[in-house]
Amino acid sequence: MMSKYHSPEEIDLLWTFFNVQFPSERDCLEELYRQAEERIVQGCRYCKSLDVDKNYGDRTIKCRRCNKQTWLTAGTFFHRIRSARPWLAAIWFMERGVILTSRQLHKLSGIAQSSALHIFQKISRVLQQAMQNEATLTSSLFSKSFCRRSRITPGGKHPREEEEENELQANNNIDNSAIQTINIPQEYKFAGAEQEIYAQLSAEPITFDLLSIKTGIKVSALSAALTMLELAGEVTVLSGNRYIRSAAKLKTTKENLQTGHDLSAEIKERVSTVITFIQNTFGGISRKYLQNYLAAFWYQQNNSSKGIRSLLRLCFQFGPLSYKTLLEYVTPALVKVP
Repeated sequence: MMSKYHSPEEIDLLWTFFNVQFPSERDCLEELYRQAEERIVQGCRYCKSLDVDKNYGDRTIKCRRCNKQTWLTAGTFFHRIRSARPWLAAIWFMERGVILTSRQLHKLSGIAQSSALHIFQKISRVLQQAMQNEATLTSSLFSKSFCRRSRITPGGKHPREEEEENELQANNNIDNSAIQTINIPQEYKFAGAEQEIYAQLSAEPITFDLLSIKTGIKVSALSAALTMLELAGEVTVLSGNRYIRSAAKLKTTKENLQTGHDLSAEIKERVSTVITFIQNTFGGISRKYLQNYLAAFWYQQNNSSKGIRSLLRLCFQFGPLSYKTLLEYVTPALVKVP
């Protein structure tokens, strides 16, 4: 498992190619629509008429029947973006195996570095969902890469102290969770959509609304399935209508995970490679967003060799992601590792 370093000259050359392919904002918008699958431009969202006017690169279509305008990116992953160009550039580079840092995207596209970081973090959440059947390790194994503070880093302490605080909180959540232990089968047999719902759950709490968006299951059916999973001891309900996999099972998983003392040579090499990638590419990160960077590394390693679908299409399939949800995200104690 190797991570290729891309020189500034290579990035500048790719940027030239990008500008030749997409010389204007309209060209960038049109590429978004082209990759969005036909459902995004099927017709008017108000009267469902297919008799609409759409000009090249326009953000809206106009219905000839009801005379209303429909914003093409409304309600999608790209909801309310100001400019399509930096978003498309970040995705276009990733699809070619190049992970742009916020500083690089800021310099290339001219947007604020904070906006560039927001783009990276948001796209990385899409990549997290696409990760399948990856190894699970404790986040503490990557503490060497934690050298930047986040909004939850303990005041006056080194960024690595955030890992200790997170582990303490995770243990408290497990110990304090109310877990049903009566009439629970050792191996629960999932019924209907329960398996699909369970696949979206992890140690990181997820809201009911986000579960509904990710699974596409009707609210009534989703509520009923979650109730059955809770009664079976497969799901734990937290405050704020949030869900995680059973606290008992998470605790068992954590106890069975390899630690730094008994890691196999293969896992040690994998962890070292990821840390090197993070340090060489980003110069270090905060613990809060570790899983985002692991997902970016995973995509860089796999998008060409395993034929992963277009990242742009994956973004449209993900759906809208609010700034608040992005800000509140915290990497769980157990992380998926490429």
